[in-house]
Amino acid sequence: MSIHPRISIALATYKGERYLKEQLESYVRQTLPPYELVACDDASSDSTVDILEEFSKTAPFPVRIFRNEKTLGLIKNFSQAASLCTGDYVAFSDQDDIWLHDKLEACCRRMRMAEEKYGPDIPLLVHSDLSLIDEENHVIAPSHMIVKRWKHSDIDPLKTLLVQNYVSGCTMLCNRLLIKKSLPFPDVLMNHDGWIAMIAASIGKILFIPEATVLYRQHENNVTGRARPLFILNIEGIIQTIIKASRRIQLNTDWIVRILVQLHHQAKALKQRLIDLSCDVPPYLNSFIDTLQKGGVLKTLNLMLFLKVRQPGFSPNLIQFYIIARGLQVKFLKDQC
Repeated sequence: MSIHPRISIALATYKGERYLKEQLESYVRQTLPPYELVACDDASSDSTVDILEEFSKTAPFPVRIFRNEKTLGLIKNFSQAASLCTGDYVAFSDQDDIWLHDKLEACCRRMRMAEEKYGPDIPLLVHSDLSLIDEENHVIAPSHMIVKRWKHSDIDPLKTLLVQNYVSGCTMLCNRLLIKKSLPFPDVLMNHDGWIAMIAASIGKILFIPEATVLYRQHENNVTGRARPLFILNIEGIIQTIIKASRRIQLNTDWIVRILVQLHHQAKALKQRLIDLSCDVPPYLNSFIDTLQKGGVLKTLNLMLFLKVRQPGFSPNLIQFYIIARGLQVKFLKDQC
């Protein structure tokens, strides 16, 4: 890494006029200035583009603004923004957060350590924890990872990422090789950060900074979703409804089944990408896809108990085992074929 690394910020915007200025100002306060800002607006009808254009006039780094003629959606918009970045590294950014002043410097420091250890010719991803703030910038939780009960995995991270993404896109710094291997983003993704993390876990390395580098805003109109650990908060209720065979279990089961279907599509897309890249496909990735397609107790036991493709914690895995073993997701998958 050079003394002054060329870091592009990939910003996806959509009707972000309310909080965008604060995010843009946090770029300017960085102790390690970005090389450029690439902002892709997804056909906003408010003053978002005007704010970007006004910012570009005084920003101490180049600002390139692209406006979509029609709405592409968050994942495609981020894919476009990343593809337009020209720096050696890409930092993804939401439109309504606030970066702490040393975010880029901290991520670059960790990236430098990784490059010294693994070499520059390997896909690398650095991510961090973040703090949750409300609409008035008051901290409501110092650690997003603790709120979500997530844990960074150093050993076989893909086994966790297949069923639970714990990498927050707004904290990520990726090297150019990882961006190249990840683009274009498939249409079937649940989120862009989980996809990039799976690529890094498959053919590169993921590094974690335990401290928060971003203030992650919680409000009713979050584009990338609120940090509500619904799955965790409802686990005990779900277990009780399994025992009682009540209507509530059916509602929660349907929701989790849809998540599993999406995870299956992501896993198939990952397998195809690895094949396209002439990379080895991990045997447990094939087992994950096959188990979701067919269900069954033995296959599910093998996947979760022996291959260890599972989430951290007992309760989430109990529910997932119940659904996959019974094959409740199989019909949904067949209907989509």
